[in-house]
Parts: sequence; structure tokens; C-alpha cells
Amino acid sequence: MRVLLPTDFSKNAKYAIDYAVKMFEDQTVDFYLWNVLRASAYVTDDIMSAEATFTVYEAVTKSSKDALEGLKEDLKIEYNNQKHTFHTVMDYDNFVDSANQMIEKENIDLIVMSTKGANNLEKAIFGSNTLRLIQRTDCPVMVVPESYAYRPIKKIAFTSKYDASYTKKEFEMLNTLAHLENAKVDVIHLMETVSLSDSELQVQSQLDEMIEVPHEFSNVEGDNYFDTIH
Repeated sequence: MRVLLPTDFSKNAKYAIDYAVKMFEDQTVDFYLWNVLRASAYVTDDIMSAEATFTVYEAVTKSSKDALEGLKEDLKIEYNNQKHTFHTVMDYDNFVDSANQMIEKENIDLIVMSTKGANNLEKAIFGSNTLRLIQRTDCPVMVVPESYAYRPIKKIAFTSKYDASYTKKEFEMLNTLAHLENAKVDVIHLMETVSLSDSELQVQSQLDEMIEVPHEFSNVEGDNYFDTIH
């Protein structure tokens, strides 16, 4: 298992990292502690403290690399798990582009990251960087809410509109996590009509075959997934 752990060295990011490390406590995992710098990372104090032989790039990236190494050592001491290997990666790039490069280069199986508040509701729920990764990467993303501590997962909600076919690959991580946690999957479908159409029944049958753990189907009348799940 290869897990990408984005970090900006905030408390929220550490919560997500802790969640991932605890969830995979008994698994052999390579964790990639990953920090991406942007132009805004050119902090005056960093540049002013740089030695004359440093370039501006070196001055800005050194603090990130040092922080990553410090985080790596702290995690090794805190968890002392021989099954876990921590790698550090610092990049200066567009956030999503860097993520896609990491996914391809390191064969990343899962991204675990925190939420982060923003102004509009959608971004406030998911976090702006998190939302971009969900939309623009071909890799499962697990989003850990602020201050949320790990506890065993008993049930996983999978929402579907029953309006598209699925591939086996799309369910690999869902099946892996459900097996790992001994969790049940609840497939939630919001119904617009009293009964399922032939095409919807076909999608439901497909889901029944692809989900390899105990699961059930909940066909619920409504038009808002957030309200239904809660």
C-alpha cells in the first residue's frame, strides 16, 4: 500500500496523517509526506535570513525540507511501527499537477488529507485543495474532518445516482478499506420515482457484483444527498 499524505504542517494536516497511520497500523505501508510550495511561499523572513550563497529558491525550499524531515522523525518516534516507511517529498509546482505526478511516479493507492475552511459551502465542506484533488486526479481521496480522531470504521456509505456504469478498478480501494476495517457498505440511492427503471436496476446489479464485502441497498426518496446521509 502506498499512501500520499499532503501536509502544510498545520494541525488539521497532522490530524489526517495520524488518522491514516492509525488506520493502517497492521498493514505494510509506504507513506509519502508531501508538501507543495507556491509563489506565496516566498516569505520575506526566509529570504532575509538566507546566506548570500543561497538562491531564492533554495532559501524558500530549505525550510520546507527541514520541516518534512522533522515531521518524518517525529512520526517514526511517535508510532515506532516497523511496518511503516515514511518518505518526504517537497515540490514547487501547481498543487494538482504535482499530485498527479506523484500518483503516477510512486503508484499511489490512496490520498489521505484534511479539510480546510473556505468561504463558500462546497469548499467549506471539502477544502479547496481537497476539492481540486477529488475533481482532477484519478486516485481515491479520503478526507478527514478537522480534529477527527481515528476510530474503527463500521459502515461505509456509497452514494450513487444509478446513472452510469462502473469499473472494477473504481471499487478496489472501497473493497480494501472495507475488508481492512471489517465494515459494511451501505449503497444509498436517491429515488426520483417510485420504482427503479430497467437501467437503474442494471447499475444496482453491477454494484452488487463489484462490492466484495457485506452490503445493502437503500433506495431513499429525496433530492439532497447531504441531508439523506445525515
